[in-house]
Amino acid sequence: MMGPKLVELVASLEVRIVVSFLLLSVTGVVSFVVVPWAVDQTGQFITERVLRSESIPYEPGWVRWFVPTTLARWLFQLAIGIAVGLLLLWVWGFGSVASTIADVLYVATPWVARFLTTVVLLGILLTGTDFIEARVETYAEESDRIGEHEVSVVTRVLQASMIITVGLVTLAVWDFNLRGLLFGAGVLGIIVGMAARQTLSNTFAGFVLMFSRPFEIGDWISIEDVDGTVTDITIVHTRVRTFDGETVVFPNSSVNGSQVKNYSDQNRLRLEFEVTVDYATDLGRAEEIALDALEGLESVRDVPSPEVVAGGFAESGVELEHRFWIENPSARKERRTRSQAIRTVKRAFDENGIEIPYPHRTVTTRDVADGPTDDATTDDATTDDATTDVAGDVEYGVGTEEAESEPPR
Repeated sequence: MMGPKLVELVASLEVRIVVSFLLLSVTGVVSFVVVPWAVDQTGQFITERVLRSESIPYEPGWVRWFVPTTLARWLFQLAIGIAVGLLLLWVWGFGSVASTIADVLYVATPWVARFLTTVVLLGILLTGTDFIEARVETYAEESDRIGEHEVSVVTRVLQASMIITVGLVTLAVWDFNLRGLLFGAGVLGIIVGMAARQTLSNTFAGFVLMFSRPFEIGDWISIEDVDGTVTDITIVHTRVRTFDGETVVFPNSSVNGSQVKNYSDQNRLRLEFEVTVDYATDLGRAEEIALDALEGLESVRDVPSPEVVAGGFAESGVELEHRFWIENPSARKERRTRSQAIRTVKRAFDENGIEIPYPHRTVTTRDVADGPTDDATTDDATTDDATTDVAGDVEYGVGTEEAESEPPR
């Protein structure tokens, strides 16, 4: 309560009027002149020095809507008005009423402070989540170390971490028992971890895939003898669309533990096929003809250059290995280019008289009565001796009856 001397000092009506006038005048000047100016200067400082700083990739204009300067002015003016109103009540002899209101405000102040703190935390949360998303996207645009999928995952993880942090702080502001909450969360985490071991394994494997980046969405890959295009990568699984139109879902733990071939990683792919030419063919000329044919294809890269080399001896000729590269590989382009290359080489060989031989087999005949001989025959020919004996006997004039009476051995 006001002291007795102060009450006596403002006991007269004239003094009360003068004091009230002075209080209202000062209140008006402070509320409608000083407070707006201070709030506007503070808002301008925040805008120029903080929101438009180079470290912030964009200006969160919605912050002005969430915490506008007008609302700030109203809060300050309300606080000043309440204080001056209590003083006027004391001046005009309503000290008990003023004391009651002050007691109510004293009790309500912590709750109001908590509410305002919660509102501020909510504003920080909204601003922070937007800031994290914008910052991660900016970093992804400036660096090739993080892809579109990683941007989404990293953003969600950071935002979830911020939400949890702000939630715990808010609970602490409202005097919740965090020890019991954290203990219960720990026990629940153990139970969930034991019940969802496979899911957690896939989740951890998803993070490993995210940071190792063996492939990205749209890449042509091969996993466990399944070829296809990656259509989706999540924390738990990876989706691959095969060239038959089927969608195969691989758990990330399976992907992480398997051999993965990425045909799109280097943006180029080497193709090869073999063609057998006759032993009588000039290999140098054949290689030159095949190389010219490959270099004439539009889809074959000039660097690395195509090459044709002798790969080995076959049953009917010499094998020529054809190797060439294509860019921006895909399954369709690989099949089309390989078919085009084979057709072109075949046409070039036909035009230049290069023979692609049929399989050759040398067959010898012997007389059944002569018994085994030491004639040099191929392994394949020995399996046909029984049949060729009869034919040979007929060819060399042995009678039909003899051929029929003497069964082949």
